[in-house]
This record gives sequence, structure tokens and C-alpha cells, in this order.
Amino acid sequence: MAASSHAARLQQLERTLDDYFTQGPCEEDEGADRGKNEQIRKKIARILSDVCNVVRDIGTADASDYMETLARTDGILSKGIQYAHSMVDEQPYVHSFAHSDASPVVHAAPEHYIETQIVWFHQNQGHGNMREFLKIVEPSLVRRHGVLSAAITPTQLNSTATFIYQARCEIAADSICAPIRATISPCGSCLAVNSGGGWRSRETMLSFHHLDGDGSEPLKLPFFNAGLDGVASYTTMHESRKLLFAADDKRIKSFAWASSNGLYGLLELRLAPDPRTYWKHIIGKHHDPCDDDYYEEESNIEPSGGTKATNTIKFSDPTLAPTVWHTHPSAAGSMVCGFEWMQPHNFSCIVVDLEHGGSTATRYLGHGGKVLEISTSSADPNTFVTGCSDGYARLFDVRQPLPAMIFNAGRESSDCPGVALAYPDAIPTLFTGSTKQQEVRLWDIRARTTVFELSTGNTGVVSLAWDDAHNALFAATECGYVNHIGNHGYRTAKEPKFMREERQRAEGDDMVVDDEDEEDYFSDDDDDDRGWPRKAFHGEEYFGYLYDAGDHMLIRYTFKEEPDIAILPEYGDATMDTQY
Repeated sequence: MAASSHAARLQQLERTLDDYFTQGPCEEDEGADRGKNEQIRKKIARILSDVCNVVRDIGTADASDYMETLARTDGILSKGIQYAHSMVDEQPYVHSFAHSDASPVVHAAPEHYIETQIVWFHQNQGHGNMREFLKIVEPSLVRRHGVLSAAITPTQLNSTATFIYQARCEIAADSICAPIRATISPCGSCLAVNSGGGWRSRETMLSFHHLDGDGSEPLKLPFFNAGLDGVASYTTMHESRKLLFAADDKRIKSFAWASSNGLYGLLELRLAPDPRTYWKHIIGKHHDPCDDDYYEEESNIEPSGGTKATNTIKFSDPTLAPTVWHTHPSAAGSMVCGFEWMQPHNFSCIVVDLEHGGSTATRYLGHGGKVLEISTSSADPNTFVTGCSDGYARLFDVRQPLPAMIFNAGRESSDCPGVALAYPDAIPTLFTGSTKQQEVRLWDIRARTTVFELSTGNTGVVSLAWDDAHNALFAATECGYVNHIGNHGYRTAKEPKFMREERQRAEGDDMVVDDEDEEDYFSDDDDDDRGWPRKAFHGEEYFGYLYDAGDHMLIRYTFKEEPDIAILPEYGDATMDTQY
């Protein structure tokens, strides 16, 4: 098909989109607001789906103006999404439009509890028996979806994937400031979290955690103020030099990883013009990350002019202003970029080639919102995953502009800010985290299904990071029921009786009496002052272990063949007496 024919199809689809936006939904589409909004979503999704089909047809032809056509297609898709957001009266989520029979949408498992049934586990292929396995998984912060993926048959060649898919994990957590992103160094020796702290989370706090243990050690993240004027939205790590680079919109600062005595050093910074400034005692030296004597107002903004840039790269397109980017999995010197709302490229995912003048190398289409996180794996240089504000995670083959698979992580009611791509025993696996659903999900990419959910203690996921060396998942989460004053929106927790009886047995109480009276499903303990958020997405009985974080957290799920089931996070500090 000639390039002119593709252009004509795109022109016609753009005209149809403009006409629908100008005229609005027809009378038969109107009715109840919810029905009207659904009709708008479906109509616009159909038009955008036809636009994506044009791209698929171009892929089978040798179009000379391929990049120009992709750019035009990107513009039409962005326009359609903006139309949908302006026409819909409720939450502006757009239905998936970039899928096809070959690139399907994978939906989450139904929201009902199914007792753990691992049929193939009875084969007993050297991985223990069912009784031992049940001792490991119950009680826990895991909720399974019936029979686990048939794509995993336990063998000695996939033992790691087996215990990951069986959710055999130890769980630890530590409170942090309001997180922005969790980052693991390229070789997996250190984890860093940049977050917002101080008054109304307006100051950059950095936390480090060395990944040199076995995943059973306590999770403690000392933090310190980075001394930036704004909150650092960008971080990256240099493995061989043991450096973390953090940047706000004005400058970049570099920090050494913790030494053996737990102190941090500031590197490559110049002294302030006034030698009497406080920072002359800190620059180039070490300081205690827990010493917050200088965290007051403007005194924590390092006044140095810094080291002048040795080189700058200007994007060939001056309108590009990435808010999230990640190194390309296979193209050296290239970055996969996402953008902010209300920018010219707000729904785009563009690859910028930094080695060739910041030129646009290619585009990846199909996002219905802002790209929030990008994840890659060294096990596969041809794939990457994006988490998006429209609630979908998308798996891309770098050789194709449209997603190879789409995962409905947010169920079109929540965003998907956390994604982590992993390949245990070379089996493609995806972790996703959402804000509203307050959970982490594992997806079997080959079987196209969810396997289990992990509790986040009623906190929304902000970022995920996979530690391949230790088979550990880190989730940086944000609590929506705490602010600079304290906790709010809590009621008394209602502990199900089966949980209370299990807890009492674990504590050595021999007087526990089983009570299966349905009317007394929840225990009635006047002495229990633990709180539970009134608007929590899950009830107390949803997971097998009662846990509310009550604060922003970094949660570590360490998967092992024989985990210590006693390693679980302690209940948070939010009680009926502490909230305001």
C-alpha cells in the first residue's frame, strides 16, 4: 500500500475524531451520565484503534516516511485522548485501543477468594509436600488466584521461578518519607529511594540500602537531606564508582554510597562563595544520615554553584521535556522517555538518541495517559515495560511501535505507577503496583494471567524495583491516610476470628477455642486499639495476615525456597488514639 494511502487513512480518521468531538455523542448515546461516559470511551477507543491499525499496516510495508507517519499518528492518538478526557465527566480513563488478537489485553483475575489449590504440586518433584507448603503460605500477606499457572511445571531447571510463582516469601518493611522512585544499581549491589520530606514533602530526602545480605536481615533505611532547592524527581546510579546522582529541575548532585560505618559523602561540589557558610563543613566530608540538625527551612539548600558542565546535549525537538526516562535495553546512548501532562508530547513514549544530537530515534504508541515508570531486564535486550496513569502496563518489543501485550493492572479505575520486569529461570514475569488497589500483582506473561497479589498494608504503590541477585521485590508505597499532622480516616480494626486464633496459637496460647459461628466472624476485642482505614480498598479478611502500614513504606518481598514465615512486617502505628 502506498504511503499516500496511509496518509489519507490517517487524515480521514483524524477528521472523524474532530467531528465527534465537535458534535458530541448522538442522542441515542445519551442517558445516564455513566452510560454517556462509557459510550464516549468506546467511540473514541474505536477510532484510535483504527489509527493503530494503520500503523500495523505500515509495518508490513516499506514506507519511506515511516518516522514521519509515526509522529503524525502519535499526534492523532494524543489528540483523541485529550478529547476523551475533556468529554468524560468522571475519572478520565480511556479504554485500551492499541491491542489486537496477536497483542491482547490481559485482565486481572476475579475479585473472589479461592483456597490455595496447586494441583500440579502433588507431583512432588523434589520440592517438598503439600503439608509443608501450606505451612509456608498460610497465614501470609499473599492472596492467590486458584490453580497457579500451568506454564510452570516444577523441575530442577526452574526451581527459582517455582518458589516465586508459589509466593514463598519473607516480607519486611520500613517507614520512609513520601517516595518518588526506588532505584537499584546496575549490578544490584545497592538500593536508593528518593522521596519528599520536610514540611509538606517539599525537600529531597535520599535513602540507601546495601543489598549484600540474604534478604532476611532487617530493612532499615537511614535518610538524609540532599540539599536541593526542589524535590529530586530524577535519580540514577553508577555501579563502579559507587555514586548516586540526584537532580531537581535546576541541578544535579552526586553522593557516595554508605561506607562501612554508615556515613555518606558529598562529592564533586564546590564551596559556596561565602566561606563562612555552614556547608563548608560538609562538602567533601562525611555526615551522619540521621543527623537532621540542619534540616530547617533554607539552611538545607546547599548554596554552592557546583562544577560547570563539561558537555550539554540539546534535543533536536526543543519541545521535549521528559519527566521519566530509562536507558534503552539494547541501544547504547539512547533513552526511553515519558512526558508530563499538558505538554506537546504528554501521552508519548519517545526514544531520544543522546549520541546523535538528541534526535528522536523512534516512538512507542498506545498509551492512554502519562508514562509513570519504565522497567527493563538484562535478560532480554528487546523488551521493556511501561506503567501508565491510565491503569495499564504495556510490554513492548523494541522493534515494534505498538505494545506486544497490555495488562489491565488498574482495572480502569486506578493508575499503574509501579512496574518491574523479571526473568527468573528465563521465564518472563511482570510485577505491577497500583495506587487505588493497594496491592502488588504478579503476572505470568507466557500464560497471560495473574498468579497472586501481595499486600502493601493499605498503601498505594509508587514505584517497584526487582533485585535479580536476591530474588527480591522492593515496593515504595505511599499512605493516603497520613500527612504532616498525623493519621486520619481510621476506624477500629476488625480482626477476623480465624486470624486472631491463629495469632494466639503462634503466641503459645493453649486456650484457643475454634468458633465457626458465622454471626461472630469478626472478633470483638475491646482492648484492640489498632486502626484500619475507612476507605481501605481491601477488608481485614482479604489477606491471611492483618496488616496496616499507617505510613509511607519501603516493603521488601524476598522469595526463597524455604522462607522463614515469621518474617512479616509489624502492624503500623496508626491507632484510634493517634489519629486526629
